Amino acid sequence: YTGDSLGPFDLMVLPFKNGKSPTFAGHLKKSVSRAAPGFTVVRSDQCPYLSDATEIVRECARELKVPFRIVDLQSAADVRAQSASPYGVFQILFNGRILSYHYELKKDLLKKAIATQNAPG
Repeated sequence: YTGDSLGPFDLMVLPFKNGKSPTFAGHLKKSVSRAAPGFTVVRSDQCPYLSDATEIVRECARELKVPFRIVDLQSAADVRAQSASPYGVFQILFNGRILSYHYELKKDLLKKAIATQNAPG
């Protein structure tokens, strides 16, 4: 049973008794809805490859002529307050939607962004 969904993440639930199903933390959905137009990279310094992954997103933004910004997560409190996905150390948002939470090749990221631009709602 899927208890909640957020972007590519599904919270799977096996209830043992009647009661309210768990949901993803409310700040996650608020962070997604607050995302600026264009690309937003939310990241920490956990992985050395994230700098390269961020530069790929910057290149995509230039190519699509859309805004680009970075939200650097410095502490656990930052992750809780600003992360946009359950995978708190790296997210790529585009126009208020989670595109990815991992390194993407430029060609794949461009495809996802263009598909998102053309998708309804």
